[in-house]
Amino acid sequence: MIKSFKYFLIILLICSLNIISSRGEKNNTNKKSKKNLISLKDMVEDNEEIIFGFKTIKSGKCLVICVSSTTPEYIIYKYGKPDKIEFEYPKNKTEKSWSKFKYYCMIRPIQDDVPAIDEKSLSFNSGNYTYKVYEEFDNDKNIFICGIRVKNNKTEKTTDIKGDWKSKIGSFDSLKFDDRLDYLE
Repeated sequence: MIKSFKYFLIILLICSLNIISSRGEKNNTNKKSKKNLISLKDMVEDNEEIIFGFKTIKSGKCLVICVSSTTPEYIIYKYGKPDKIEFEYPKNKTEKSWSKFKYYCMIRPIQDDVPAIDEKSLSFNSGNYTYKVYEEFDNDKNIFICGIRVKNNKTEKTTDIKGDWKSKIGSFDSLKFDDRLDYLE
């Protein structure tokens, strides 16, 4: 009974966070928002659907994670501008692409004086670098953030490229139970 109640609270928290985070996306119809959406959608091919995407704050470049809607079913990371994609991973669009990504999800509901946290990320390795695309909510600080953390595995230096939350579309929630991905604990 207690486990069922805890599970119910976790589901309730997830739903609440998704409603809060998507409010601005659905109701924001200004020109800047429409421009962001068009730019992100211009990054994908006709047979691809955006799972998660945003524009970066400093450079205004786009990041999208897409899945194919046709066979072969693949997942792909794209970074750059619609007219010039600078980095695409993996190069081969096959079913094997799913195993190259690692999914992470940590949700902690509010308990006593401990605030809620919702952290989700998708990471992969390419060359000497680890890329971690993330979306996070910290109830204690009352902030939503997204971005890309790029770690040089030789020097251990990490660069955090902040995303513009207002330009964010999608969520990692649809990947939560996808058994084609590896999971980080």
